[in-house]
Amino acid sequence: MNQIRDLISNTAVHVARSLLPEVSMASPVKPLHLAKSFKELLHMVDNGILVMNNADTLVGCYMSANKSMVEGDQELAFILFKRALKKYSQETFDKSIISEKDIAECRDQINFLTKSLQERYAERKKNDATHARKDKALKGARNAVVPENSINIRNASTELSEQVFRSIFGKYGKIKSCWFKVKDGHGHGVVEFNSSEAAKNAIQIENG
Repeated sequence: MNQIRDLISNTAVHVARSLLPEVSMASPVKPLHLAKSFKELLHMVDNGILVMNNADTLVGCYMSANKSMVEGDQELAFILFKRALKKYSQETFDKSIISEKDIAECRDQINFLTKSLQERYAERKKNDATHARKDKALKGARNAVVPENSINIRNASTELSEQVFRSIFGKYGKIKSCWFKVKDGHGHGVVEFNSSEAAKNAIQIENG
């Protein structure tokens, strides 16, 4: 009886893996596209969001999860591996075709994806904050050349700093001096370049 069970298990897994895309190496990791955070991704798992065809059974989830890993879709793979593990604990009729080794591999993949996705969400949040900070620096700013090699920025965000100004405007040319202060609830800064050409380029490009 055990031999028959093992044969069925090995055959099912072999069939599942034979259906995966034939690639010589794993595809590049896809950009995050399903959730804004790891917490939101877990919510999708717990609430059955994103139901897929052929992924309503243990074997279907297992096959689709491995396929998603090969294709570089870590978010989808995480959801499907988590659902496969949940179904394994609930659906006794499916246990005859998925071995303990496969489930152990499923848990390993979940652990790997948990760490990878948490790091990727954190990095994206950091990048989004950087872009938002730059937008605040430019929004509502009034740029004027005073003198020709300088830019005068008014009504800027109070959350900015001299360091941020140098980071934003340094790409247009060498900065001779830079200062930023907050007065009456508004940010005000001046960036002085080594050349008037750099100042003109900065004004033209940042003002669109």
